[in-house]
Amino acid sequence: MPMLINFTAFQVGWFSSVIGAAKQMPWPGPVVLVPVLAIHLKQSRRPQFEPSLIIACGSVGLFFDSLLVAFGWVAYPSGQFSMLLAPHWIVTMWMLFGTTLNSVLVDDDKIGYRRFELADLGDERRVRSEAKFDVRLLFVNAFRYRRENTEIWSDGCFR
Repeated sequence: MPMLINFTAFQVGWFSSVIGAAKQMPWPGPVVLVPVLAIHLKQSRRPQFEPSLIIACGSVGLFFDSLLVAFGWVAYPSGQFSMLLAPHWIVTMWMLFGTTLNSVLVDDDKIGYRRFELADLGDERRVRSEAKFDVRLLFVNAFRYRRENTEIWSDGCFR
């Protein structure tokens, strides 16, 4: 149920951003972002880590979309504080994307898992990593990823 709530909240925020901007009202997306973040943080298993992830997603979006604006590759009719910056409703959509990263894609092994094991072996350290992801669409495995790796740290480098 939390995944469905998160997905629905994301969609409401996304459509509020896009439809609002299309109607020259860039504020609905950012306004809807506030309750979406509250819902997301309330149901998150590790709410203390989520704000930094969401802010990082917004920052990445602001940077890359602002580059597109600065080079004149895209132009937005509303929601810009500066003609060189991406509009705030686009940044809102990036932040909404950040709410999906842990709760929809990774938590509770919904599509897979990743593990890291660290073992002290005297003068050496062993780092073992394992990842398994299966993305299903309508009962068909659309994407499968398997990775297992072991590295030994010795004399200041991995071997």
